[in-house]
Parts: sequence; C-alpha cells; structure tokens
Amino acid sequence: MWTSLSHNENLISDLFNVALALEEPWKLTHIEYDDQDESWSLFIDFERGALFPCPNCGAACKAYDAEKKMWRHLDFWNWKTYMHARVPRTHCKSCNKVMLVPVKWSRPKCISRWTNATV
Repeated sequence: MWTSLSHNENLISDLFNVALALEEPWKLTHIEYDDQDESWSLFIDFERGALFPCPNCGAACKAYDAEKKMWRHLDFWNWKTYMHARVPRTHCKSCNKVMLVPVKWSRPKCISRWTNATV
C-alpha cells in the first residue's frame, strides 16, 4: 500500500486538491493507493474550531460533533476512488437547530457507509 503527503508525493496531492476543488475549511489530509484493490482513498478533514454556515439560516457555527462518512467518487486514471471525511453537525445559536453540514461532493442518499465520531 502506498501512502502520501510526504514531500516526495506533493505533486499527486496537489493534483487531487485541484481536481476536488476543496475550499476552506476542508483539507486533503492523507492519500492512500491500494495496489491489490487498485483504488485511491482520499481523506478529507477540517481543523478543530472551524466555522461552517448553518444549513438552515447561514449563520457561522462551530461543529457540534461529526460523523465519519465514505463516498465512491468518479474514477481517477481508471482506478476506483473513495473519499473519506468527518462531516460535522452544527448547533446554531441563531435558529437553535442541530443540522448536518452539506458537503459539495455528496448528493442526498449517496453515502455508502458511515460511523459516528466526535469532533
């Protein structure tokens, strides 16, 4: 298994960053290539204390908690590609709602596997 984000693999990391067009607070933190499965695993995360817009009213909110989720992405170079991310819920003080933050790389009901996690 090949892993990245050392200085020698920055070119591949930069390529995925451009292809995914990630915006703050999201960051590509780790890349793995599995020779046997012929697949990429891209790990995306955010820093503790990051602000997200409330999905209901748009107010800036900190993450309340997060769920680990995985998506099947379009293939890169004929290799399967999976995205893994902690997706936060926010507790908005303006509208007093706890809601899952939508992520631009996912559509409703496209999540293949998830587990609970804490921030």
